[in-house]
Amino acid sequence: QLLRALRAEAATRDAPAVLLSSLMDDAELPDAATLAPLVRLAKPVRQSHLRRTLRELLAGAAAPTGDTGQVARAAASGLEGVRVLLVEDNLINQELASELLTTLGCEATV
Repeated sequence: QLLRALRAEAATRDAPAVLLSSLMDDAELPDAATLAPLVRLAKPVRQSHLRRTLRELLAGAAAPTGDTGQVARAAASGLEGVRVLLVEDNLINQELASELLTTLGCEATV
């Protein structure tokens, strides 16, 4: 629901998104094509796989309005300073994902 709401807003319509799920069933997200740019990964995810996915997603993304250099900086120097909105309802998963993203150089907001 949150991703659908973000896609409805002009400022976040093209923001890259990564969906981590224990289920990779297409019935889980039948309108995935309308939510692009979206990459789906199966849990558990390895740090190296998440890093590679984020780099590839950001390299193909349009620069966000207001900070035209953010994507270029992220692609050039790994993921340092990339802002990530982390949406997770499980507190332990929040902590693990936040720590993983911080280790990758991202600024995670839960």
